[in-house]
Amino acid sequence: VIQVDDINTGLPVTLVAEINFESGDVFNGGTILSITYTCTQAGAQFTLFSSSSYNDDNIIFGAPAGVLSDPIDIANYLDQNNSMMSIGGSVSSITTTGDLGGNSDDEGNVFGPGVSTNTEGTIIDLEISGTEPTSNTDNAVEEVDLYSYTQAGGDGSNPSDWLVSPAIDLSTASESFGSGGEFEFDTNQDSIAGFLTDIVTDEDKLNNILVDGGNGTTTSLGDISTNFLEGTKLQGNNSGAARNNPSEVSYSQLEYYYDSTEVIEGDGFTINEGTLTFGGDTVLSQNTYPLKSSLIEDKGYLLSFTVSGLTSGLSFNFNMGNQEFAQIDTNGIHTLYVTPENNTSIIYIKFNKDFTSSDEVVITNLRLFLEDVPVDIMSIRLSSIGSSKFNLAFASSEEQLKKDLSEGKQSTQIREW
Repeated sequence: VIQVDDINTGLPVTLVAEINFESGDVFNGGTILSITYTCTQAGAQFTLFSSSSYNDDNIIFGAPAGVLSDPIDIANYLDQNNSMMSIGGSVSSITTTGDLGGNSDDEGNVFGPGVSTNTEGTIIDLEISGTEPTSNTDNAVEEVDLYSYTQAGGDGSNPSDWLVSPAIDLSTASESFGSGGEFEFDTNQDSIAGFLTDIVTDEDKLNNILVDGGNGTTTSLGDISTNFLEGTKLQGNNSGAARNNPSEVSYSQLEYYYDSTEVIEGDGFTINEGTLTFGGDTVLSQNTYPLKSSLIEDKGYLLSFTVSGLTSGLSFNFNMGNQEFAQIDTNGIHTLYVTPENNTSIIYIKFNKDFTSSDEVVITNLRLFLEDVPVDIMSIRLSSIGSSKFNLAFASSEEQLKKDLSEGKQSTQIREW
């Protein structure tokens, strides 16, 4: 893990390194030893250049700064002489689909902004809007499923020209929301959130999708994320009362920072069973200490924690993206109410000055909560892997969708459900 500066904001961002070799691997002709640096901060841009004062006729180090203009790059020298060794790099601006953002809560529910960009593949937002019924006697108006499809032959005017496959199973809505159902409608108005969360976390209900133009080839979805949790209410327009009195509303826990899977440890920073320890003269004011968690812009969050070890003149801040929140300069129990201005995959801690060898600050019981504010739109973001394309449409059956497609009237919206 290393820290570099965002070239646009000047703020520190964290890079995680991954290597394709091990100690003792043989380096011979044609071998490429790679170190891949991936930024954990959504939307950040950074530049790396390789350089060295070492001079040898048979070893070439990276080209001078400024040779490449890509904002995320390592200066590269392409060696044309196979007898020489080149130490350089390659330009890379790849959108990753891994779990760098900690995009699930402690119960495993997927939550967060999802991918910020995808210039080649497909991203589709499945949105459910309105107000959830409060009575279990209200049934689904229309029984539908969500299908993927692609044209496999002909001019598309015949149903047999189309391949159709179930993508997301919505067929159990009536029994799930009705009396005795798993997500029975009631005054809590969180049944739809529970129903949808169950779908996106159950592999049996989230199927592979047809690749558009792939002649029947299927692929799994890449990133799947939501703007809600299992207990979120679908309740018309957002209520402003909760935001005006944040201490009076309820919160759902997203993270209890307990072990190294939920933070990025570094020099002087460790975590063990919920205890975050910062100690010794390797803890520097220029460093950032990241905590993983996907955060959505304009949502209300609460951070609660207990601090010990702060001495006079020593303090720290929590930061989200480019935002810096209240300075913590006293020991004891603290609560912070924060609202990110942008989507971000990292909260980071930054101290105001370098530690001495005897300094040690301990944070315990660090928890992140999401404000339970009703929403009027629930969104599930579905993203393809890499550059693959896909199409989705609603229908009551595969046969109905094939007929609709042949008539050029596939449905991507249901006015009542």
